[in-house]
Amino acid sequence: MLKKAGSKISKKHTTLIPEAEPVIKKAQNMVQVSKVSLAMIKATRAGQNKRIKFTPIQAGLKAKIKGNRYVQEIYFYTKEANSVQQALTQAFYNS
Repeated sequence: MLKKAGSKISKKHTTLIPEAEPVIKKAQNMVQVSKVSLAMIKATRAGQNKRIKFTPIQAGLKAKIKGNRYVQEIYFYTKEANSVQQALTQAFYNS
């Protein structure tokens, strides 16, 4: 697991799964994203394909990022949810 810090990253929880790293890097460089909040990490069965799923929330987007062994929730605070979702999905699958 990786530790992440930066001006947009919430200071309460800084651990992220490796599959989430390209998404976080992209979000940090986007002016449309005002804040990123890393949330819970849960273990899953190994060997499943990685994927990302977005759910709209009042303040922006909630993403569930599934890796080989873990699932992590990440909250992205934005007023432009559609464009942010497209950019983050592209970053995730092109990594």
